[in-house]
Amino acid sequence: MAELFGQFQVISGLTLHPGKCVLVLTSAHALPQVVAAIRYWLHYNIPQWESMNISNVGTYLGMALGPASKGVIWKDAVNKFRRRALDINRAKMPAVLSIRAYNTKAVSVLGYIAQFSSPSRRLSQAGDGRGQSYFEICHQ
Repeated sequence: MAELFGQFQVISGLTLHPGKCVLVLTSAHALPQVVAAIRYWLHYNIPQWESMNISNVGTYLGMALGPASKGVIWKDAVNKFRRRALDINRAKMPAVLSIRAYNTKAVSVLGYIAQFSSPSRRLSQAGDGRGQSYFEICHQ
C-alpha cells in the first residue's frame, strides 16, 4: 500500500500527510496494546506512516467511516445542524433570507448524512425542545 501511495505521489505531485490520516481498523478494536503493536510494525516497515492516527473510526468528506462510526455519524451532523441554525437565528436577517439560509446551510447537513445512514429511532424523535422533530422540520 505504501508503495502504491509513493507511485501516486510521483505521478500526481500530491503528498500524503500522515498526521492528518487515520488508519481505520476494521477487524480489531483500537485498544492501546493493538495500537502500540501497529505503531511498532509501522516504525520498522513504513516509518513515514508511523505518526498516523489509528482508530476504529475516521472521517472522509464529512462522513464517519469504520466499525465504530455508528455512534458518531449523527451526533456530529446534529451538532453542526444546531450550530448553523443558531448562527442563522443570530444573524437576524429578513425572513426570506433566513429561510433560504436555513434550507441551504442547516437542513442540507442532515440530508447529506441521511444519504448514507438512517437516523436512530431516538434521534428521529429528537427535536428542538418545543415538540418539533428535526426531521419534521426538514420535510416541511
